[in-house]
Amino acid sequence: MVKCPACGFDSPDSARWCDLCKEPFRKARPEAAPAAKADPEGARKAPEPGMGIPPEFLTLDTGGKVPAAPRWFRYAAWCSLVAWLIVVMVLMKVYMARHRAQLQDQPSEQSAQPR
Repeated sequence: MVKCPACGFDSPDSARWCDLCKEPFRKARPEAAPAAKADPEGARKAPEPGMGIPPEFLTLDTGGKVPAAPRWFRYAAWCSLVAWLIVVMVLMKVYMARHRAQLQDQPSEQSAQPR
């Protein structure tokens, strides 16, 4: 069993994150492979890992360092999304009702033409 560093819950050894709080478990990063030697005939070199990335950033581990949003915040976000959708639906209903009333108030072209 693996103990979660965030909440202390015991999860199975094969788990990648905590079953209770969903905090990802940090795995040991594999060591970088040694750079391939170039052929003396001038063949293309294999790109080195982390090419263009400063060395101090190569050792950073981002697993689990970003805190999850609190449960109340996620709940509030979903509630505000639903509220906005309801407001939009009501406004569309009002617009459609007014538009329908305007169409009914206009005389039709067929009835306005003399026979």
